[in-house]
Amino acid sequence: MKPENLENTSFAIVLDYTKPWLFLDQLSAWADVIFEINKKLFLQLPVSKQNKMRKDIENHFKFYKNPDKKTDTAFTAPTEGEPTEGEGGEDDEMREAIGEMSLDDGILNVNLGVHLMIICTKSEVVATGETHKYFQPRFDFILKHLREFALRYGAALVFTSAKKGTNMEILYSYLKHLFFDADFNVGPEVNNKESIFIPSGYDSPKFVAQLVPNIDDPYDKIVNNIGGTEEDLQEEEVR
Repeated sequence: MKPENLENTSFAIVLDYTKPWLFLDQLSAWADVIFEINKKLFLQLPVSKQNKMRKDIENHFKFYKNPDKKTDTAFTAPTEGEPTEGEGGEDDEMREAIGEMSLDDGILNVNLGVHLMIICTKSEVVATGETHKYFQPRFDFILKHLREFALRYGAALVFTSAKKGTNMEILYSYLKHLFFDADFNVGPEVNNKESIFIPSGYDSPKFVAQLVPNIDDPYDKIVNNIGGTEEDLQEEEVR
């Protein structure tokens, strides 16, 4: 891979939902690998290019608009119905002001200058069959940690299931949107446990804090290792 190709690159960390107790370790390990690979290439680019790529990622987050709502969510950006770019100086001033504002704590602490995605596969296990007995008391806790990590890297979070075809088309369309600026009018999905989709820019620490506001236990205390296979999940005793 060449440094000049980095701008057209997206990294993805793929997790297996039949082994949720590994999530934090895997996220940490792969984030370190991605950071080192990215750094070696990124630092070979001109400083002006580095700054532009980081600013583009920041603006992608700041100017996200939820197509399901008329008002934005994670960050205050111009809403639908306001003058579009080129219609007046007020819009230009608004965009400039927003561009200069700082993101909230916990958002984009690590700006790689490229897009990052967290893809959770085999999402069907969280809500169907016997496996839901394992996830029912733990799902929001797991999701909280996934979303916190995604926010730190400005990453999108997507649940997929090849078995059920969940979010496969959405993932493909989202990638076309990121790389080719193709139209993408799919809003976030935060309620359906099997098809969670949180595009970069939607989420915020205040949303995440609402998931499990009174639980601060270590991750491995709540999301315990019960063996590592779907069959193991099915046999887990409900406590």
